[in-house]
Amino acid sequence: MRRACPAALLVSFLGCVLLPASGLAEGEGYHFPARRERFEQWAMNALGPSTVAGDFTSAAWGQWVTDEPPQWPDDDEGYVKRLGVAAATTAITETSLSLLSAAFRQDARYHRCPCTGIGPRLGHALKMTFMARRPDGSAAFSLPKAVSPFTGPLVTRTTMYPEGTTLADGALSGAYAVLMNAGWNVAREFVLPAPGW
Repeated sequence: MRRACPAALLVSFLGCVLLPASGLAEGEGYHFPARRERFEQWAMNALGPSTVAGDFTSAAWGQWVTDEPPQWPDDDEGYVKRLGVAAATTAITETSLSLLSAAFRQDARYHRCPCTGIGPRLGHALKMTFMARRPDGSAAFSLPKAVSPFTGPLVTRTTMYPEGTTLADGALSGAYAVLMNAGWNVAREFVLPAPGW
């Protein structure tokens, strides 16, 4: 099972890069976010209510389902450690996404597809896992979106976890984060509110 995740990640990454970006043309009413908008987006993604709920859920999952890391106790102290690591991982990941997106002049927000039909919309959602918008509104491969899911887990797994946790553990957590991002994009495309292309 541990080997299936990186293989699935590689297939989805290659699919996003190699598939044509049909329907991802320049947006008519698009405006590139200003610094304040980018800051507000970072603040919501790193510190907002849904992020805090996700951190509490991640800590609970690590405590009661996976017992990860097993060296930490299954009591209040262990839960607080897991919660701290989850919050730090999220903050590092979102900060790296925000800073790298600003450096590359890319808008990492999700925008719904202007297309119709389940197949094209699903393809768009999966492509947007590794795509962002340029200031002119066109789509481009996003190195920040490809790299940032790995930064938080790599840093926290090698600095905050007990001895014996490796870079491979952090990389695996990053791969899971990319798959979760793809899942959230599908939810944004079909269920959750998101701006149009």
